[in-house]
Amino acid sequence: MSRLHRVTFLAGAAICLLAVACSSGDPSPGAATATGPNPADTTIVGVEGTPPPAPGESDPPTVTIAFGDGGAAPMRVGTYCWSGVCADAIGIITPLSPVRAAAGDEIAFAGEAFEESPSSVSLQLWALPDATVAEGGDWRAWSPETAATALMVTDGVAALPADLTPGRYLASLFATFSGGDAAYGVVIEIGP
Repeated sequence: MSRLHRVTFLAGAAICLLAVACSSGDPSPGAATATGPNPADTTIVGVEGTPPPAPGESDPPTVTIAFGDGGAAPMRVGTYCWSGVCADAIGIITPLSPVRAAAGDEIAFAGEAFEESPSSVSLQLWALPDATVAEGGDWRAWSPETAATALMVTDGVAALPADLTPGRYLASLFATFSGGDAAYGVVIEIGP
C-alpha cells in the first residue's frame, strides 16, 4: 500500500470514528420526530458580526390576512432573517385552519409587519399539495408540488385571480423590511 493510500485510509477511519463518537443517538433540538419538527424549535443562527438581539427582538413581526367580507386570520411565519437572527423552516408554515374566500376577492395584509412600509413584497399561490411535509399542534408545513402563480401586492393589497377554481390553495407572502425579511403562509379555501 502506498503512502498516499495509507494516509487516505487513516483519514477516512478517523472521520468515521469521530462521527460515531460524537453521535449520541438522541435527536438534536429542532430535529424531526415522529410528530415532525416544531417551528418553534427551529435552529437559529446569528449573522456573524451582529450583536445578539434582546429577548423578543429576533422574532419577525406578525401578519394578518383579511378579506372584503370582514374575515381576518393570522398567517404563520416560516423562514426568516430578523435582527441578525436567521431560521430556516421545513416548508411553508400555515395555521391549521384555512381561510375562506371567493375567486376575485381582494385580500389585504396587515399586522405588525405592515406598520412600516416593506421595501419589497411578493405573494405566490399554489394548488394545495395532497399531504403536508410535517405537522404540529397548531401548524402545518407544506412543500408546493406545482408551479406558483405570482400575485401583485400593492400597498398591502392583492386580488385573487377571478378564474380560480373552487378548492384549496397554499399562499406564501415574502416581505423585506428594515429589520429583515420573513416568509408567511396560509391556506386559502376558494368556495363555489
